[in-house]
Amino acid sequence: MQFKQSIAALLSLAGLATAQIVGSATLSQETSGQALCSSTCGTNGDFIGVSPDFFAAFGCGTGIRITPSGASSPSIAAQICFSCSGCTGEPNAAAGSPPDIWEGSEALLGQLGEGTTNVAVSWNI
Repeated sequence: MQFKQSIAALLSLAGLATAQIVGSATLSQETSGQALCSSTCGTNGDFIGVSPDFFAAFGCGTGIRITPSGASSPSIAAQICFSCSGCTGEPNAAAGSPPDIWEGSEALLGQLGEGTTNVAVSWNI
């Protein structure tokens, strides 16, 4: 009996580890001169900058999927590559919280086809 309980507990923990983290954000074009967190981060040009708290929680190079709120274009895989002082957002914010304010690379915003400022997106990690 204890073996079955142990297996059930492990499966529950595995489910928690694979749960998606989702939210919404407003992207604007990155401030020029941002230092990326590593030489391998964002090599394809699709990267974002997030709040210091968000960066501390998820770290350099974390993959993130960005989808325009209007879904006028497909979602894009990007990486978290820098922390920006003007960015806002808390990791694991409650539902209904205001959108995060982040910065996106010019290449990423170009693929979203929405201009370079105040692009409403949803995201998931």
